[in-house]
Amino acid sequence: MSLVRSTKSFMPAIRTIFFCGHESRYGRAHLQALLLSNVFRVEEVVLASVERWGRFQSALTGESFNESLRNRLAFQRRARLIKKQILEIKRIPVRFVSEVNSEAEVLNATNYDLAICAAYPQIFKTPLLQAPRHGAINFHPSLLPRCRGAHPTYWTIASQEPQGGVSCHIMTEQLDAGAIVAQRRLEFDKAAVTYEQLYQMVEAETPLLCRDVEEFYSERKSPIPQTGMPSYFRNEREIDRKICFGRENLQQVSAKIRAGRAFVFDRFGRRVHVDPPVLIVATTSYMTSRVQESLPDGTVVEIPGNQAVITIGNQFLMVNYHIADGGSWDAMLRKSRKFFGLPPRALSIGEILR
Repeated sequence: MSLVRSTKSFMPAIRTIFFCGHESRYGRAHLQALLLSNVFRVEEVVLASVERWGRFQSALTGESFNESLRNRLAFQRRARLIKKQILEIKRIPVRFVSEVNSEAEVLNATNYDLAICAAYPQIFKTPLLQAPRHGAINFHPSLLPRCRGAHPTYWTIASQEPQGGVSCHIMTEQLDAGAIVAQRRLEFDKAAVTYEQLYQMVEAETPLLCRDVEEFYSERKSPIPQTGMPSYFRNEREIDRKICFGRENLQQVSAKIRAGRAFVFDRFGRRVHVDPPVLIVATTSYMTSRVQESLPDGTVVEIPGNQAVITIGNQFLMVNYHIADGGSWDAMLRKSRKFFGLPPRALSIGEILR
C-alpha cells in the first residue's frame, strides 16, 4: 500500500497573544473559537482595565468618564465573570492592562508569533504591531473598507449600507486599513434590518470567520489589499441619533431609528425615544390626502397604544416610542402613574415633534 504525502507542509501551532475587548459583545464572540483553535495556540489573554475603558469611552463620546465606585464595582463584577469564562475554556494567564503600547507590553509581545485583536479599546502603535514574529491582525464587524472606525454595526445601518460583513485584516497604524486576511459578507434588507438583528448576524458569523483565518495561516495565503471606496466613522454621538424632521427623508429617518437610540423632542421639550420596528405606510384611516399634504413632517397623526404614526412627506412612519424621564421629579411621577395603574405619559395627536 502506498502512502500519499500531503501537499501541505506541516505548520506548528502559532503562539498567540489575544487582546480581547471584553466589554463588547463582539470582542467576547471570538473567545470560544480562538481559545480552542488548533492553529492559534493562544497562550495569554489581555483584557483592558477599567481605566483604559474609561479613556476609550471619553475619547469616543467627548464626555468625562464617570469613575464612581458603583461603576468600578460593576466593571469588576463583569471582569470576574469573563475571566472565569476564559479559564473554563482554557487555563492560561489573563491580565488586565491599561497601556498596551508600554515598553513592558511591547517586550512581552516579542515572545509571540502573532497578536490578535478584537474590539480592544486602544490603537496599537508600530512597536507593538511589529513585536510578534508575524505581526498583528484585527477582527472588525463591517465589510471593509466600508465603515472603518468606531461602532461599525450602528453605522452600517445608519449610513444605509446595502450589505454588511465581518473582516479580519493586518493591523497598521492607519485604522482598519490593513490588507484583508479573510472576510465574510452579510446580506440583509437594508430597509428593515435593526441593530440587534445585524449584531446577532455578526456574532453568528464570527466563529466562521475565525475558521477562515485559521485556513489563511495554515495554507500560507497572502493578504489582499482593501479595494473600493472606504468610509470612516467616529462613535455615534447625540447629534447623530437626533431625528431632524424636515431635513431628513423617510429612508434616512428609518435607518436612524433602526440603528438604535434615536430620539426627538415633544412640544414640552421632553426627549422622546423612537424605537424599532419601523413600519412605513402610505395611508391611514385617520387622515385624508388633502389634510396629509398640508401637515409638516413630524406631525403625530395617530397613537395606537405605545406606538405613534408620524408624517414624513406623503407617507407615514409607525414606530414604538417612550418619553424619557427628565430627572428625579419625572421619575417619581412615572412611578406614581405605574403604582396607581395609570398609563404612561403619551404624545398628543396633532403635535409636531422636533
